[in-house]
Formats: sequence, structure tokens, C-alpha cells
Amino acid sequence: MTRMIFLRKLKCRLIASLENGAHDKASHNAAEPMSAFKVRLPASVLNKVRDIAAQRGETTGLVLREIIETAVADAVDDDATISVAEPRKLITTATDSERLRERPAV
Repeated sequence: MTRMIFLRKLKCRLIASLENGAHDKASHNAAEPMSAFKVRLPASVLNKVRDIAAQRGETTGLVLREIIETAVADAVDDDATISVAEPRKLITTATDSERLRERPAV
């Protein structure tokens, strides 16, 4: 996918998320180092992001990061090779959640 097509899709995804009020929590690994990147947005889009962030009680940066991480995750090829550790982590998390729900209340 060329950079221009990716950016167009990302812009469409961002606008759709803002208009629909979608709130996908992106799964960011807290141990992963973060990098800063400056991006220019139309003022109307940035103002919508700020409004959403204010409604959620979150920062503008967090909302933008969630939208971008979700768009990048959606752009990943389903046939891509992944580490065996990733599905194991998902299975462990799901299994742990099931165990917690099955515990009788004390």
C-alpha cells in the first residue's frame, strides 16, 4: 500500500471515528517505548478530537493515538507472520478473565 493511500485511509478512518463517536481502546503495550511525531490537521478535525477528549476526560494525544493505533492495526495484512507469543498472550488473558468470572462471590 502506498503512503498516500494509507494516509487517505487513515484520514477517512479518523473522520468516521469522530463522526460516529466510536471509542476503540487500542491495545498499547505500556512497556513499548513511545516516539513523538508532529502532524498537521485541519483545525475542524483537531477541534472535534479535542471535544471528544474533553467528553471522555482524556487528553487529545491519547484520543489521537487510539484512533491511529486502531487504523494501523486494521491495515495489517491478515496473512502477516506474527510471533507465537502474541496469540498465547491473548489466550492467557482470556483464560484469566474467564477464571475471574467463574469465581464465587465471597
